[in-house]
Amino acid sequence: MAETTSRNPATQKQAKTWLTPEQIERIRDACLSETFATYLQDCNETLIVLLTDTGLRASELVALNWAYLNLDVEPGELYLPSEIQKGNPGASYLDLADETRRQLRRYRNRV
Repeated sequence: MAETTSRNPATQKQAKTWLTPEQIERIRDACLSETFATYLQDCNETLIVLLTDTGLRASELVALNWAYLNLDVEPGELYLPSEIQKGNPGASYLDLADETRRQLRRYRNRV
């Protein structure tokens, strides 16, 4: 009989890994390669900029809509309703970096 090991999440630590600024630039450069159609280049780069600025989870990113963004204030603001956040911690606001706000405006004007 094979021995099984416990996969209890309480006993395991999750490794924290961050991207360096150079790695983020390489990802952004890859988004702009001719491998992708122009409309996808803009979309992909915007997603990478937003993710690296805010640290959103993938599920939070796909649940966003334009109404959650206020790009007309400084700094830009992202509203996160509790229902799209893991564990429903309550609604919150995230400040957006100037570069993120500019990228989102540029993308919104193209779509």
